[in-house]
Order: sequence, then structure tokens, then C-alpha cells
Amino acid sequence: MFKQKQTLVRAVRAVYPTHSPTIERLKREGRRIWTAPDFIWEQLLRSFSTMGNARGARLMTEAALHDRVTYAVIARMSPKQRRTTLRKTLASAPVRMADRKADWLCKNFRRIQRDGGPDRVRAALCACSGRDAKIEFLKTFHGIGDKYARNIMMDAYHPEFHESIAYDDRLTKIAEALGLEFKKYDDAEEFFLDVAHAVDLNGWELDRLLYHAKGDIVDKIPALEDSEPSHLEHPPRRRHSHCPHR
Repeated sequence: MFKQKQTLVRAVRAVYPTHSPTIERLKREGRRIWTAPDFIWEQLLRSFSTMGNARGARLMTEAALHDRVTYAVIARMSPKQRRTTLRKTLASAPVRMADRKADWLCKNFRRIQRDGGPDRVRAALCACSGRDAKIEFLKTFHGIGDKYARNIMMDAYHPEFHESIAYDDRLTKIAEALGLEFKKYDDAEEFFLDVAHAVDLNGWELDRLLYHAKGDIVDKIPALEDSEPSHLEHPPRRRHSHCPHR
């Protein structure tokens, strides 16, 4: 596994300079996500929009769709109108399993209302001590499991999730290109965290890099596997701050 790790380290070093502006932009977006009004509702919409199929991202990127289902708009509707609007809007995005996810959103909306609104729910999330407790809290929402609970906090670039790796289909493809197969999630996360630290990145930075540069990484692996490292290869320069998350 040492050879595969070194191969991926070299591939990351090669592609990082091209993609580093994207990584920095995602950090800024994450900070905005974390401090935005209605954080929990917006993150539930974002999660369900791409769960199972990325095409549904239009729900979040197109104002004509997103503006129909903001928390403030949905709150003014009757339960029947709310369900109908969510189903139609998600289907138009098009979100996979739109009806089922609309039902989850209706249940989650009632829970958020019952708990005092989005700001109170966000405060309750903040009060959870540590990464694991925050994941468990988010899993209490309908439709949210381990993966998306982690993703919600990683999208927000939350400091307790800087050393997180979302081992999903894209990382599985990279592992396959390296000839690796992980039986346990923890083993996969440890491997990729080791790679991140070898190039002076945190887990979040590598996770986002591998998402946006997966094709470039996979394309470089075959040639790098059969070549010797060059003394000219250097790790990427870290551009993120160690300041507290704001």
C-alpha cells in the first residue's frame, strides 16, 4: 500500500496548483453556508437535491426553483400545499425520488417548527460536543444518514470536520485506479488522510480536490505508477488559515 500512497501523493502534487483557486472558493462558500439564515433547512434541500443523482443540483442553483421552497415560503403554506409544492419543485429540478424526498422534507419541516425554527435547531447542533455528536444529531432528521450528516458539516467547512474524508463513489474510483479495495470505511479514511498530510493539506482540502479533480488524478495514476519520483516534485503550498472558523 506504500507504493499506491506515494503514487497518489505525486498525482495530488501535480494537479493541486491548477485546482487550488477552486478549493479556496469552496472554503469561502462553506463559511457563507454555515452563517446563512435557515442553515438546517438549506442543507437538507442541498443534501436531497443531489442524493442519488447530481442532476437535481438545479434545485439549489436556479433561483426559479429554489425560491419556491425556501423556509419562509414553505412556512406560509398549508401542509397540503407544502407537500404539493415540494413534490412538484423537486420533480422539476429534477431530483431523484422527488416524492419520497418531499415527504422527508415535510416531516423535517414539522420537526424544525416544533423545535423552535431553524435558528434554534442550528443552536442545538452547535451545542453538540464534538464531531460524532453533531453527526448523530443530524441523523435524527428524516433521510439523513452517516454520509450526508458528514457532508452537511463538510459543506459548511466546519472546523471539527477539517480532518474528514467522505469515502464515496469518486474516491472508490481513485482507489480502484490504484489497485486498492478497502473493506472498512475507517481504513479508507486513514489512507486518504495520510495522503493529505503527506502533501501538507487537511482532509477536507484533499476531499474537495479529489472531487473536482478526479478525472485528472485518475488519468495521471498509470504513468506515475511506473516512474520514479522527481526531485523537482514539491508539495502544494497551503493557502488556508489556521484561524478559527468564521
